[in-house]
Amino acid sequence: MGRTSARYRAATRLSAFTLSMSYDRYTLSDFVLDDYFQAYVLCTDSEAVAFWTHWRARNPHREQEVQEAAELIRLLNGPKNRLPLPDQGAELRRLVEQMDAEGAAVHDLKVPHPFAGRARWLGSSLAAAVVALLFLAGAGWVLTRLYAEADQVVIKTAYGQKRLLRLPDGSEVMLNANTTLRYSPDWPINGDREVALDGEAYFRVSKRRVAGRPVKFTVRVGDLGIEVVGTEFNVQHWAKRTQVVLETGKVRLRATASHQPLLDLTPGEAATYSPQDHALNRQRVDIRRFNAWRENRLVFDNTPLSEVAETIRNTYGKTVTFADTDLMSRRLTGTIPDDDLSRLTQALATAFDLRITVRDDAILIQSR
Repeated sequence: MGRTSARYRAATRLSAFTLSMSYDRYTLSDFVLDDYFQAYVLCTDSEAVAFWTHWRARNPHREQEVQEAAELIRLLNGPKNRLPLPDQGAELRRLVEQMDAEGAAVHDLKVPHPFAGRARWLGSSLAAAVVALLFLAGAGWVLTRLYAEADQVVIKTAYGQKRLLRLPDGSEVMLNANTTLRYSPDWPINGDREVALDGEAYFRVSKRRVAGRPVKFTVRVGDLGIEVVGTEFNVQHWAKRTQVVLETGKVRLRATASHQPLLDLTPGEAATYSPQDHALNRQRVDIRRFNAWRENRLVFDNTPLSEVAETIRNTYGKTVTFADTDLMSRRLTGTIPDDDLSRLTQALATAFDLRITVRDDAILIQSR
């Protein structure tokens, strides 16, 4: 589908300025059809991830088109719902070019919802193009997925950004950097509530009861469900692990991909879940460490530098490389403001006598 990777790899020999100018003229369809951009969105090529992460940081004025193209690629290439798009390149090009012409935003795309009381449309020609493409690919089941995702509210934070928001039921959520929250705008007044999270967030869930029964609130993080009624807790969900820290109230964890029993947490406890082996572990923790980010602080307590590197990647969008792998096991204790990455790198350099080089979106750590 789309443009060949060879074209990009040849282009990498050009100057950064030439590349920037070339991609700066991209339309929505250009992004969607560029297979190197697809590799970045689907995380199938580390070189593509590094390049496009750097390009986005240098071109914030193109962020809307980039996010819309990424949403469309993920929609049509979900891990369980991958479409045979190489055979459908012409149809996809026609679809995204229609979106370019109509000025349509992917997250605003609405097609008739079969279960809603009213039909939602962005434009009949655009919706028809989507439907035609999906059925042409022999994947009518994807249409149901599109129906479900089209009516979601999606809230995202960039690297280094935090955001406080209020959900339809009055619950409050504070999003940390590089985080995405999804939920339906049409929560039933008397029904259960549910959100999906990628990244890190602090929840203050409002208590609700209907006919004497508590109304459940569920946070979905990968294949783990966090069920609460009214409570305050922190959730950190990244690729390698999910961690839930309970401040007040009670939460129940349900790992849908394993046969582990339900796990209930009490205040001051944390649960760590690994999606690789589906292990769910519980321990007592100092909750102040895990809530420090809400006060713009990073707290490390005998933390190995390998985990510090993960924090840097998730918070600031920079990839850390260690020249000597033995450095990864060194441990850091201290509190550092999170509004300036240079404070953290300076602290690391001083504490461990390191030479730290920061170039664009890459950080190299080596001994002096």
